[in-house]
Amino acid sequence: MGGKTALLFDSITRDHITIQPTNDDKFLPVAHTCFNLLDLPRYKTKERLKYKLMQAIQQTEGFSL
Repeated sequence: MGGKTALLFDSITRDHITIQPTNDDKFLPVAHTCFNLLDLPRYKTKERLKYKLMQAIQQTEGFSL
């Protein structure tokens, strides 16, 4: 089982990140760190994309098992 607490700069060249578009732009982006997958809604504007990304970054909390 794996996962990352952060994406290190040097790992960007080694790790492949898949961006999976989703249709409902009401939702925030969702990261699946075990699979290097990002569910990213198709926001209508760059401003909306930036707003939702910042909201997801600033309002995030971890989880534990």
